[in-house]
Amino acid sequence: MAANDGHVVRSHWRGGQCAERVRPEQVAVAVVAAALGAAVTAAALMATSSKVPTTAATAKSHPVKTSTPEQEQEEEEALVREQLARNISFMGEEAVAQVRKSFVVVVGLGGVGSHAAVMLARNGVQRIRLIDFDQVTLSSLNRHAAATRTDVGRPKVEVLKKYIETIAPFVTVDARVVLFNASNAQECFEGLRNIRSCMTLIEGK
Repeated sequence: MAANDGHVVRSHWRGGQCAERVRPEQVAVAVVAAALGAAVTAAALMATSSKVPTTAATAKSHPVKTSTPEQEQEEEEALVREQLARNISFMGEEAVAQVRKSFVVVVGLGGVGSHAAVMLARNGVQRIRLIDFDQVTLSSLNRHAAATRTDVGRPKVEVLKKYIETIAPFVTVDARVVLFNASNAQECFEGLRNIRSCMTLIEGK
């Protein structure tokens, strides 16, 4: 093949006739068409291979990991113990076990109560009941342990429960939006062993 006046010239003869001239744009079109054909073929092969059913050998080489409830419980316990490692080191196994079995009621979730509830959860108390009738306000944000601006207008007990679930998911939180008083004290303290009074109202105390 040779170049001649900007054209591609075929070097063979047909029936004694002169070589046929082919324009460069014709060659470009042919090259693009060939490339597109190769791409379509490759895509078709990939689609076909992706539909190949999983064989027993394939499944065996990539087994699905399953855990029994007992194994999941053991894994969760290992995580909790790691989270409470400093407590265990300082207080000892027996003392930490007693703390974990505790049930505490926190009445009032302002600047004192919210921090008390968070620290109880962080230190392993596994049952906490939160009691407060109030909602988060902008003026609460200078002292509340967990509330943010997006929580303004929400009940304090719900805000704190959600926060505790993120830092100590092993804690069971009973959140009650109620105004504590003498008439509901027995209900609020049902099953109680420990009381943490964090109310600002003298009447409630």
